[in-house]
Amino acid sequence: MASYRNIGIIALLFLIATTPRTHGVILGNVAQVNIVGRLSCVVPGVLPALTSSPLSGATVVFTCNGGTTTLGQAVTDTTGFVSAAFKLLDGVVFDPSTCVGIINLLNAASCSLFPPTGTVGTTLTLLSFVQGVAQLTTGIIFIG
Repeated sequence: MASYRNIGIIALLFLIATTPRTHGVILGNVAQVNIVGRLSCVVPGVLPALTSSPLSGATVVFTCNGGTTTLGQAVTDTTGFVSAAFKLLDGVVFDPSTCVGIINLLNAASCSLFPPTGTVGTTLTLLSFVQGVAQLTTGIIFIG
């Protein structure tokens, strides 16, 4: 009997893990997008630790819709923290699930990862949407 519960729990965890976090969330009347987070130089697929090397002084370009829409760019500080605010046209429809941050590691001296393209990306996750302002945070780094 216990094995049936384990199968159900495993199936549920698989479903949660494979479902995009902002799937289906399209926001209307977005005036501003705020993005915050800390980027670390770790091998993709490995959970970053608090002691992992920060990705400092790296330029992050935030794009949506497969790179066809550029929100803007920001530079990480010495602790790898990035904070950016981008104004959008009034009344724009915004789908945060299509947005990523792209980092060119060829110019980042604080990281020794060498992906084939020279770039890595970070997912963006919607935290909140209040009065036309979407709050997003950086997430897992992936090879872009």
